[in-house]
Parts: sequence; C-alpha cells; structure tokens
Amino acid sequence: MRRLIVIGRGVTAERVAALAGQLGYEELRLADAVDDVAADDHVVVAEDDAELGRSRLLEVATSAVMPAYLGFAAPHREGWKALVWLAARDVPKARIDAVSAPAGVDVGAETPDEVAIAVAAELVAIRRGRPRPSSGLELAGGRRNRGAEARPRRLIGSFGRPVASDDEDSGGRN
Repeated sequence: MRRLIVIGRGVTAERVAALAGQLGYEELRLADAVDDVAADDHVVVAEDDAELGRSRLLEVATSAVMPAYLGFAAPHREGWKALVWLAARDVPKARIDAVSAPAGVDVGAETPDEVAIAVAAELVAIRRGRPRPSSGLELAGGRRNRGAEARPRRLIGSFGRPVASDDEDSGGRN
C-alpha cells in the first residue's frame, strides 16, 4: 500500500497535504510527529519551525526503515542546512543522499502554495518512475572502463574539498 505522510504544522504542510490528496495515494496522513514508516511510504517533512523540522527529518532518516521517498519542504538554504545538520549527526551518507532537500521540483517556489505544487510535481515524477528531480544525479564515465555510474551532485560530507581519485598520482602529497 502506498501512503503519503506529511509531517509538520503550518500552512505549508496543509497545502502539501491538500494538493497531494489529489495524487491517488491509497492513504494520506497529516501528522505532527513521526510514527510508523514503511519502506514503500512517501514522507514529506513540511514544518514551519526549521529546528523542529530538522528534528523530524532526523527521526525519519535514522528510523529502522527508510521510506521510498523522504522530502524536506523548505527554502533552498534551509534544505542545505538540514543536510549538513544530518551529516553532523553521523547519519550515513547513503541515507543523506536519499533525502530530497529541498523537496520538490526547482521552480523557484516561494509561497506555501507554490511549494506544494513543486512537491506534488516531484511526487508525480517519483510515482511515474522518473529520477528524483531534487537530487540531480549526473552520469560520469569511469576512467577504468567501468561504464557510467551515478554520482550525486551534492557533496555533503566532503564539504566541497577535492578528493583525488585512486588512479591519480599524488606525488606523495595528501
């Protein structure tokens, strides 16, 4: 059973839940806190209080079961802060990479209604088997003829420091 769980209080959570109710989920739940999350659930954290929102995001990201989709509906700056915040709390990189933060297709949304539309568009893309628009995976060919591999465009954890590949000669320098 595919469920959508919208976690949060405030206008944005209400707008996301209202619009998502038209997307054909078998169950739609608007909750103030994290409860039972299943592997095929789609979860959107849309909390008006940024600190509480990050806490709710952490609860889901570290739960025993990672949902099929986990989005953090927030402005770009808050989305990136949340990802760094998760990394600082030793959340595994694979789980951080699975978080869509900020959630939604990048349409420049500013109002709660626009955010809801952007999130709904991403949920439709996910349900139709499209790549997650908010994560932006790029294909990069391997030097060792391994073919193409997906690499996340964001570098949470390395904080943008260049990392030498294992086949480059570092000349004894680190």
